[in-house]
Amino acid sequence: MCLVRHVSLQLLEYFLLVYGTFDFWNLMIHFDGQLQYHFCYDEPEYQYLAYYRHDDGSVAGPSSDLEHRFRHRHSSVDSHSRVSRSRSRSRSPLRRPPVEPSAETFVVSESKTRLIRKWMVQGIPKSECKSLRHAYAPSFDGDFDLLCPKLDETMVRYWKQAVGKDWRSNLNDFQEKSWQSVQYQVLDSFRPLLQTWNQLPVGSPLLKNMEDSLKLLGAAFAGISKLRRANAMRHVAPDLLPLLKDDRMFSSREFERLFGEKFLTAMVKDADDFEKVKKFAGRSGGPFTTRSENRGSSGRGGHGYRVPDSRYPPTSSGTRHGGQGFTPSSSKSQQQSSRYVPLSSNFTLSFPVGCRLTRFGVAWSQFSTDPWILSTVLKGCFIDFIDLPFQQSAPAGCVMSQDMVAVCDQEIDQLLNKGAISLVSPDSGDGFISNLFVIPKKSGGWRPIINLKRLNAFIRYQHFKMEGLDCVRYLLQRGDWMVKLDLQDACLPFGLCSAPRVFTKLLRPVVAYLRERGIRLVIYLDDILILNSSYAALLHDLKTVVNLLSFLGFVINYEKLVTTPQQIMDYLGVVVDSLLLSFSLPSAKVDSIIALCKAVLVSSKVKLRDLAKLMGNFSWSISSVPFAQGHFRKLQQFYLSHSHGDLDISVSLSHGAKSDLEWWVNHLQQSNGKSFFPDQPDLVIYSDASLQGWGAVCDQTQTRGPWTIEDQSRHINELELLGAFFALQVFTAASQDISVHIYLDNTTAVAYVNKCGGTHSRSLTEIADRIVQWCEARHISILASHLPGHSNFVADAQSRTTLDSSDWMLHAESFAQLRNIWPINFDLFASAWNAQHQHFASWLPQPNASALNAFSLNWRDLQGYAFPPFSLIPRCLAKVRRDKADLVLVCPLWTSQAWFPLLLQMSIDVPRIFRPTPYLVHSPKLEPHPLLQSSRFLLSGWRLSRADLKIRAFRQMLSAFSWPATV
Repeated sequence: MCLVRHVSLQLLEYFLLVYGTFDFWNLMIHFDGQLQYHFCYDEPEYQYLAYYRHDDGSVAGPSSDLEHRFRHRHSSVDSHSRVSRSRSRSRSPLRRPPVEPSAETFVVSESKTRLIRKWMVQGIPKSECKSLRHAYAPSFDGDFDLLCPKLDETMVRYWKQAVGKDWRSNLNDFQEKSWQSVQYQVLDSFRPLLQTWNQLPVGSPLLKNMEDSLKLLGAAFAGISKLRRANAMRHVAPDLLPLLKDDRMFSSREFERLFGEKFLTAMVKDADDFEKVKKFAGRSGGPFTTRSENRGSSGRGGHGYRVPDSRYPPTSSGTRHGGQGFTPSSSKSQQQSSRYVPLSSNFTLSFPVGCRLTRFGVAWSQFSTDPWILSTVLKGCFIDFIDLPFQQSAPAGCVMSQDMVAVCDQEIDQLLNKGAISLVSPDSGDGFISNLFVIPKKSGGWRPIINLKRLNAFIRYQHFKMEGLDCVRYLLQRGDWMVKLDLQDACLPFGLCSAPRVFTKLLRPVVAYLRERGIRLVIYLDDILILNSSYAALLHDLKTVVNLLSFLGFVINYEKLVTTPQQIMDYLGVVVDSLLLSFSLPSAKVDSIIALCKAVLVSSKVKLRDLAKLMGNFSWSISSVPFAQGHFRKLQQFYLSHSHGDLDISVSLSHGAKSDLEWWVNHLQQSNGKSFFPDQPDLVIYSDASLQGWGAVCDQTQTRGPWTIEDQSRHINELELLGAFFALQVFTAASQDISVHIYLDNTTAVAYVNKCGGTHSRSLTEIADRIVQWCEARHISILASHLPGHSNFVADAQSRTTLDSSDWMLHAESFAQLRNIWPINFDLFASAWNAQHQHFASWLPQPNASALNAFSLNWRDLQGYAFPPFSLIPRCLAKVRRDKADLVLVCPLWTSQAWFPLLLQMSIDVPRIFRPTPYLVHSPKLEPHPLLQSSRFLLSGWRLSRADLKIRAFRQMLSAFSWPATV
């Protein structure tokens, strides 16, 4: 018969601490006779079990089942719990503790066995405990007394904040009270032992036994203190549990306190940084205020964050997302494996900058399973060298003034203090020497730059995509609110060619996590811009982002943090205006460019290096100044004609170069500001040219003209561009402040219109300059697109030119499933072989094609289906928004892409994910798409709309079980 006994909780818990772990405890005690008791504590079920076995190995208790359950529990312990527990001893439930060779064996008599068994199983009355406690009253020389360490007031305050309690309420934690009660009983056990120890004469053979007893009892007492600390840290700052492993963090002089000043000082930054955190948090409790998942969220004023999930509760005025805090995983199995879900820390850590993320390996391991990311976080970034770097001699030192040398020394000292660099022995013959210099920062101070040009020649370069202002164009919506934040000391050294890719790749899962929750953001290295049409929702988004980044170990630069939502924001050196949907240069940048131009104009000779700096400023202005490229082409041609690798050459400017500089001096102030999301064009012009003449059509009005004798000698590219200019003159002669979309069948002409000239052909640049002057005088915004051949269909193939020549088709059965769910009457991106509907548009003339170039159509009444090239997805979403159309879109489930929040925003039905099959997407030869080889590639179908009523109706329909109603 299986013997299972429930035994005294507090007394047994003390005994078990000596041999215990956080998951279960074992203790086997030998007595007279053939019986041995085996005590176990199973934490997930809160059971204290006792069973016995005979010395011959036969078990009279729950042997196989219990052993299997304990072993299974021990093997499936959560990895975070294994790392963060302060004691990690494990013993097999049916294995006897190892006996030291020198252990003294003894036999406990039968009468004493009965007594000890009774005390251990039944305990003793409370009255007897009290009388025994008062029977012994030791006093100590020096500053010490038998006290149970008190939980520090600082930790109590953080704990209450973490669980959402008011500071005036009591902290009632079951585990803390249980451990504290056991610790008081251990203190009572000290009293009679101390009296006996004090009365034993020197040299007594029992003296050592008594000291050993006190040692073990003291170790048990300390073990309970460790468990109390771990319990408190799991609530307050679970990601800091590894700090408890270092016993040196706790001073024996602070015996009255559970943590002590020494430990708390090591955790918290200096007072200035902490005040910055509190200042950012404001009255809402701050982005670092979290609570355990098992306690829920009160939802009051930001005192705690509720655990986010995949739900997406939007609002009528903006996007509100399903999570204000960070939870590494929301799966049911993972939530059950740990009693606490670590959202983030309430502390700003004093870890150095160098190798900082390695101390947050636990957080990253819960957040991502990618081997490369975990290896980079825990072990650092390994540079991928093509060959072993070598240099025949050290490079010559940079020429710097004494002040610059002093600044470099100061920067080196700061990097050493941050732990970002380390000293190398002067005798070391290994290594690769590179020059160091500093450049001034805009915000003040200096930025150290290492000239790694020669080292980069040995490093493998891998192409990757970075987000930037082009991403802002697609994401920004009129009237959006914006905030931004900057990561401090986050990136790898400036100048290392692989640094941007490594940092971007490391943050990709972080960005994907946020975008999966509907947060619109743009991240360019360590600069992050967050967008939302709702002021209040944006503040929640900011807290979520800060919370997540802090949890992963990044340091927020609070000096650059913009916490007040704005509709005009300086980002990446330009002013983003969500009201005008435009980019413009900051006033300081405008003044700087004008000053540089004036300085060059007044100089009789100027170095090519100064001209290169000027043209860099001009190039940066392209996104913010209309026709900016058309006003530095002469200067660019002058620079290219004189530059032969030596930028220190001094030259005298030509008349054309000076005229460009004069334009920037005289017109930059008035021309600053460029719209990047124009409305529907006011005019659409189709232009064509041949060797005989030119022709154009606009709103069914036709015009044409012959070439003169001198024009007939021009190249056909010049004739196409000149014909476009003549078409503009005809149809916009009396126009002001309009937008024009012109279609040409010559890609070179299209490029020279859009880029306001070029560097390969002066004659084409001259014609482009005439177009710029014509449009500037009338404030005309112009966009050129390519029209293939002499077709009557319009097309925009500019974005198509970079695509792969192969076409792909969604499997017919998968498309049929979509069509059974949603109405589809037009295939927008198809060709003859892969058209899914009899009405379709193609990008090249195709048999039975209903139209060319889907973007030339109005999608409002088409009920279209789109499976576009992946690079055109953002443009498709913009088209849906502009035409207020309904669309069935098939695209990869790439949550890290910048356009993914727009899918969530415009969805009017539950998206469908296609079951991966070998031929889900195939070529004309039934070859599967290469991306199907990856198990992570998923294809999804979405029904999208820009009609607010449909979006609101869909969200209201699902609000009862998908997200809280917010409309």
